[in-house]
Amino acid sequence: MDAVANSDSIRAAFVYYNVPYTTLKSHSNNLISYYHVGRPPKFDKEEELHLEQAALALQGYFSLFSMIFITFF
Repeated sequence: MDAVANSDSIRAAFVYYNVPYTTLKSHSNNLISYYHVGRPPKFDKEEELHLEQAALALQGYFSLFSMIFITFF
């Protein structure tokens, strides 16, 4: 990126450094955003919190149930 920033052409940097042209072009035009890396989440933060609480509650319920089942059978 320094080569492109120092007025070298994108194509010259592409050939010299063996970096894809579209990558250099995107970075030089500030089209790259690192705020959201990967897939967008399916749940928002509140839904994720509720899902976590439900999973922990069910985990506690089923561990208690399995202990009772093992004790009596």
